[in-house]
Amino acid sequence: FVATLHKGDAFGISVLAFSPDGKYLATAGTSPSVKLWDVQKRTAVRAYAAPTPYVSQLLYTPDGQTLLGAYGKTAYAWAAGTGRELYRFDSGEQYVNALTMSPDGRIALSGSGYYVLDNKRQPVMKDGKYVYQEIALRLFDLKTGKKVREREDLEVPVGPISFRPDGQPFVSRWNAPPQLWEATRDALKEGKELRDLAVSGKGHPYVFSPDGKSYLTWLINQVDVESAKVLRSFSFDEQLSTYSFSPHGRHIAVS
Repeated sequence: FVATLHKGDAFGISVLAFSPDGKYLATAGTSPSVKLWDVQKRTAVRAYAAPTPYVSQLLYTPDGQTLLGAYGKTAYAWAAGTGRELYRFDSGEQYVNALTMSPDGRIALSGSGYYVLDNKRQPVMKDGKYVYQEIALRLFDLKTGKKVREREDLEVPVGPISFRPDGQPFVSRWNAPPQLWEATRDALKEGKELRDLAVSGKGHPYVFSPDGKSYLTWLINQVDVESAKVLRSFSFDEQLSTYSFSPHGRHIAVS
C-alpha cells in the first residue's frame, strides 16, 4: 500500500487508466463522466463528459494525447489535454457482450450473441443444447467506424475480450477457456487456447502488466500468462470494483 488518492465519491468507480507518463489517473464508472486526477497532488484536475450513462472502459493511446472510453456498443475519444470529444463510434449490434479497444487506439473488437428466447422470455433448447442468435466477432476501424473483418461462424456467443500490450487479443466464448486470436485487417482467426486460465481465481485476463507477461484477476491475484501460476495475491479490507497497473508496472491502483 502506497497512498489513498481519494475516498468517498458519490458515484462508484469501476474503471481506471494511468496516463503513459504515470502523472495522471483517469477514473470512471456509474456516471456519465470521467475524472482526471493528479497522482502526486491527489487532486482532480479535469472532467470529461461521456456520451453514455456509464463508462466501462478507459484507455490512453501510447502518446498520451488521446483518452478512449467505451460503454455497451459505443466507443469514443477525447483530447486528453482539453477534454474535447474527438469522435464517437457505435458498433450497431443488438446483443453486444464486449467492445474492446486495442492499445494503440486504432481498432476495436466487438463480440455479440445471445439466447433465442421463447414467448415466456426463456432460453430455447434444441436436442439438449441452447439455441443462440446474432453470434459474431467483428473488427472495426475506430476513427472511420468502418467494419474491417467479421466472423459469424462461431458456435456460441462471444464473452470477454481484452488486448495484450502488444496488440494481440484474448477472446473468451461462453463456457470456454480464453483464446489468443489474430485480429488484423488481413485476418480474424482463432489461436492458442489457454485452458489453464479457465479455473477459479484466474479466469479471463483483463488487466495486463505493461510487459504483457502477467495479469490481474478480480480476487486480486497476479497471474503469469504462460504458466497460469499465481505470482502473488493482494488483500484489501474493502470490496474492490476495478484495478490497473501503473505504466512502469511497479504499482497497482484499485478502487
